Amino acid sequence: MDDRETNDTRVWIQELIAHSAMEQMRVMQRFNEVLKRVARGDMNPQAVHEEITRFAQDEATHYIGDLTRLSLSFYSALLDLSRDYNDRLLKQLTGPPPNHNANHEAHAAAPAQIEMPLQGVVGEDVVKTFVIESKRAEPVEVSFLVSEFIDADNTHTFRPPLQLQPSRFTLRPGEERAVTLRLPLLAGLFAPGQRYRATVVVRGYDDLELLLEVQTHEAPAAAVRSADAARAPAPRRPRAADDLTRLKGVGPQFAAKLAQAGIATFAELAATDEQTLAEVLGASALAQAQRYGWLEQARLAANGDMKGRRDDA
Repeated sequence: MDDRETNDTRVWIQELIAHSAMEQMRVMQRFNEVLKRVARGDMNPQAVHEEITRFAQDEATHYIGDLTRLSLSFYSALLDLSRDYNDRLLKQLTGPPPNHNANHEAHAAAPAQIEMPLQGVVGEDVVKTFVIESKRAEPVEVSFLVSEFIDADNTHTFRPPLQLQPSRFTLRPGEERAVTLRLPLLAGLFAPGQRYRATVVVRGYDDLELLLEVQTHEAPAAAVRSADAARAPAPRRPRAADDLTRLKGVGPQFAAKLAQAGIATFAELAATDEQTLAEVLGASALAQAQRYGWLEQARLAANGDMKGRRDDA
């Protein structure tokens, strides 16, 4: 590592530490504001505790899923990096003696860089397809090495679960292969109205880099309303709503979303299929519904058997 790389790494570490400290301070200040409001009597301590508990129950599955995807993405990138350096070492050990002049010229030449603009709504996936073509006289094994993403201010780096399919393949001379890039714009990582950058090195074509430029947007309110309307089931005859939170595993937030979709009684919930639940609440909530048996509980409650209620658990 030369002096310039050493200095760049030092600056990057300093910026990362400073960003981490600022983020921790920001969160502590927000929590101190809550504690002060509780102390003044502006907020009920029991209500605050219940809201924290509900949030943890409703969001735990999402958090674990996002954390798992990030961990797998990091491990995949680590394997790719290790493979890249192992291949270079073995090539140097088993290949012909290096031509130092040629190596110097190769390092002096900048790799070809192709800009790949991407844009999408936070919370959705960005999908783009590109083509890799082999113009070499021998088969080439192609794979990809993805850098971390960085924001426009160069202050925040992270590694989202970007996928490239196929992630590795062999190209024969003159052959082409379409590759699909899928980037989930996770709300915990990407903010609306921002730009982010990353680099994809095409291994096998070490002189080729794809420069990702990601522009994020917020979902228009009209589009959100249209999507909600499309997901909502057909209107049912008006009837008195049941307290769905009396079913085990159904919190106030889930009950509110169900009511917005026209599912407000035990009978209506019992008549709902799992696909509709997933569309209304999301896949993670469906897993909770299956674990607690919401539909069976609702069927029993609709028939007057209230043993499935929360307060009877």
